[in-house]
Amino acid sequence: MKIKTYQKQVEQILKDKPRSRDNAVLLYYYVLQALNFDPKTLTTDELLTMMNSSVLPHWESISRCSRVLQEKNPELAGKKRIARLAHQDDVKNELGYKEHSP
Repeated sequence: MKIKTYQKQVEQILKDKPRSRDNAVLLYYYVLQALNFDPKTLTTDELLTMMNSSVLPHWESISRCSRVLQEKNPELAGKKRIARLAHQDDVKNELGYKEHSP
């Protein structure tokens, strides 16, 4: 599945439901709802069968789509991602990494 297939739905969910920004399970739940599937009524067997037959998007595709959108649109990033990015700079400095100019 191409990332762009569900990009609009995922972007809208990230905008409308901020809790989904830090919770991939919740994001997938909302994606299923947006596709008119009721996650509360699906059995595990039905869910996996539909994912395997591409009726439903693969979990990894939705997760990747979310990461790409959050990278391009920092306002869609969750609190945990923002904290990780801030800590990343500290770790790079501590390890002595330097940015290289082209």
